[in-house]
Amino acid sequence: MSAFASGLRALSAAAACVAVVATVAPAGALTDYQKNQVLQHLDSPRMRLDQAIFDGQRFVQGVEFQKVSAYYAAFMDELNKAIAAWNKYSDADRASPDIQPIQAKLVAAINWGKAMNAVYPQLEAEHEAKAAAAQNQAKQQAALDKAGQAAHHAKCQAFAKGAVNNTPLRDPMHRMVDLLTNHYPYDLASVKSIDKHRAALTEVAGLCADPQFDEAFFARPCWFNERGPADDLRRNSPKHWCDAAAQRDSLLRQAAINHAAKLNERADSQGVGPDDLQRREGWLTSEQFITYLDVTTVTPEQKKARLAKLGPVLEAAGVTDIAALPIWAADEARKAAFKVRLDQLAPTWDLPANAGSDYSVALAKKIIKKAHPKAKGLTAWLSRATWHIDENAAGIPTQRTKPGYALFQLPGEPWCQLWSYTLSEGYAGGGKYQKAQGVNLHSVRWQRCK
Repeated sequence: MSAFASGLRALSAAAACVAVVATVAPAGALTDYQKNQVLQHLDSPRMRLDQAIFDGQRFVQGVEFQKVSAYYAAFMDELNKAIAAWNKYSDADRASPDIQPIQAKLVAAINWGKAMNAVYPQLEAEHEAKAAAAQNQAKQQAALDKAGQAAHHAKCQAFAKGAVNNTPLRDPMHRMVDLLTNHYPYDLASVKSIDKHRAALTEVAGLCADPQFDEAFFARPCWFNERGPADDLRRNSPKHWCDAAAQRDSLLRQAAINHAAKLNERADSQGVGPDDLQRREGWLTSEQFITYLDVTTVTPEQKKARLAKLGPVLEAAGVTDIAALPIWAADEARKAAFKVRLDQLAPTWDLPANAGSDYSVALAKKIIKKAHPKAKGLTAWLSRATWHIDENAAGIPTQRTKPGYALFQLPGEPWCQLWSYTLSEGYAGGGKYQKAQGVNLHSVRWQRCK
């Protein structure tokens, strides 16, 4: 039976009980047990006159229907039980003077129930209408969602075919997305590479110009960037691809500038930074003679040589004001830091031990004099007097070597240059070796002269 039907039954029974009380003569007192037959229901928490839910005339606005319905059903159920218990009283019981408080409570409860019954049907009907409308709307939305999912899936397939699953585009676009999202500072080192990435970005830009790839499309994930490693999701994001394509000019410029900065950094002091100097005991590897200014400043010759190498790449990427790029200031700052450290360490290095001399000393001096005619204090010596013999896999000698050093100072430089060299004699057969025509100078450090 519904809550509303229960309420009608309770009110009908209540009318009968009130009429009966009026026709019975007075009798003796009721026992507690007799009283409790009705009061256990009337005093139940389920029959409280809860004005937070019903104010006596209408249900309080804003209270959830489920709460109202539960209260109404519980109240009417308990009221039915109270009336049923009342109807079991005998005529003598109803004539007792103890019946008046019980009857008053019952009448108050019946009046409260009548008032709820007057407005509950309309509230219930309104709720059912809203629930039906919501259910209908949910069905319509589900149908729209299903259609929308199918349409979005079709767009995802189109984007995957034209972009993400297009193998020639994938690698260059992943690099550009990494650059766009500041994940990795990719650099492009050649005009060919610039052109390749520009072509990929331009092709993707054409695809992204299709009106179906709008913000609504970007807001929903596709199957290829919905699950998986974070890097894959980021790199395969259609929005990132389209944003990179839209910003292709600036990304290509940045990639070329990154290459210039990296090249400059590698060129500084032969790839050795200030923090590396002490670990390397001051040694720099070089295949050609260099000066103190070469490693502690950005010389015009260095800048010119780097511009000659970088210019075509930067110009291909659309970088116009090459001379004003911040890479040069950064280069100068690194060189300045390197100079400070070199000057700190130079006086701490001792000269290597002198193991004597041989004809390699003259060869080393000859090479240095040719490169630096104005060198001062030129001297050279062996660091090991014995030969080291290199052999091939068959145990046959291929050459023998001795190491040595050459020390000199160039005009205007605050320190001497100490170069390490190697004398190599090729094996001529029969236990003999061929005299060398020169020595190989390969590392240098700046240090005190004595």
